[in-house]
Amino acid sequence: MAFDEQQGTDLQQSVEASGGVLDEQFGAALRRLRKARGWSLSYLGEVCGTSGANISKIERGRARKYTLPLLTSVASAFGMQLYEFFAAVESIDVAERAVEQDESSLLEAYRRMPESQRHVLLAVAMTLRPAE
Repeated sequence: MAFDEQQGTDLQQSVEASGGVLDEQFGAALRRLRKARGWSLSYLGEVCGTSGANISKIERGRARKYTLPLLTSVASAFGMQLYEFFAAVESIDVAERAVEQDESSLLEAYRRMPESQRHVLLAVAMTLRPAE
């Protein structure tokens, strides 16, 4: 089966359609990593050799193009190789989905409990929480 022009067009449209979602997921993960370090947009931009405005565009999923040197600089800023950075981005997304599912299940179970059980569960949860 030969790869014809229509298949190429279909593939390009598919990549372009998924690009926005991927850009937003990547940007959101970058924002979480940056904020976890307490870094400003301008600081990360300076470290990576770009502007804070460009980092902001990336975080909002609005960047037009990503260059390999820029992505490498971003990963290096976090002390990672590029492949480690992408793995971290993926693990953040997977971990958040798992937490969201666990939280949803717990909240659903809590809402189905009678008031007396809710008070017992709250007392147990308060004894298990980490000390501040």
